[in-house]
Amino acid sequence: MRNRPLVNLMLGLSWLTLASCGEEVTEPQMAGNAPASSVQSLARNSWIARSHMPTNRSDLVAATLTNAAGQSEVYGIGGIHLGYGNFMSQVTAYNVATNTWTFRRPLPVDLAQSNSPAVINGKIYVSGGYQLDFSSVSSSLYVYDPSRDK
Repeated sequence: MRNRPLVNLMLGLSWLTLASCGEEVTEPQMAGNAPASSVQSLARNSWIARSHMPTNRSDLVAATLTNAAGQSEVYGIGGIHLGYGNFMSQVTAYNVATNTWTFRRPLPVDLAQSNSPAVINGKIYVSGGYQLDFSSVSSSLYVYDPSRDK
């Protein structure tokens, strides 16, 4: 039985949608696999669909940093697989400029509902969280170096 509700579902996945706001009313526009330059030219008050995350999951955490090419990447770390309910060690990176997802080296353990990660000197720090179906709380601190995929 879960000790906490799936409150993080909307918060954990909210970073996947790009939006801009303004006074002008427009119809929604679908970008599909459009290049990044089209994102910059979108009308105000519009939403666009971007590439889907490769695995449906909740209770993950996210961190954003800039890669060696100067492009923003959003990392999805851990979580619970929505189809099976099992905890995950999966790490995926979304490149905003190319609208693509890449699988990265997984966490050393399956982990969900970690504390918000921190990015310090280009590395992602993840602490705490639940393991083993909420029966174990992690007291570990994990550090991921995207430049080395370790």
